Amino acid sequence: MAPQTTSDALYAYPSIPIIFAKLKIMTIKYRSPVTSIILSCITFGIYFLYWIIKTKKEINSLGGKIPTAWLIIVPIANIYFLYRYAEAFSVYIKKDNNPILWFLFGWVVAPIAMLFVQSELNKFAALRRNSKKGAKH
Repeated sequence: MAPQTTSDALYAYPSIPIIFAKLKIMTIKYRSPVTSIILSCITFGIYFLYWIIKTKKEINSLGGKIPTAWLIIVPIANIYFLYRYAEAFSVYIKKDNNPILWFLFGWVVAPIAMLFVQSELNKFAALRRNSKKGAKH
């Protein structure tokens, strides 16, 4: 008997969520970690805000639940935002389930944390490039 709805299909064919997860990886963009740091310094942190908003959307596309980026400019709420960002990064990108470490790392040495986060995101971007090359051949 064939599944009647999309949710029935997800339970009937367990590989379908894996396919959907691979499609979501397509939204990750490759960025140079060093260039991101340099642009953040040159623009006095404005590029950092742009970068964190863009990477927040990318992590959320993989299943993260990072709240609105407006919390960055609200005192005290920005701590909550950074923790949720670190939590989503830890669970969905790094897959080490250590959000407190990543939160403290981002809080204490944000530029170095930016390098690590972007490097991990670039691994997903490389998956996208490799899957496109494989599809063409």
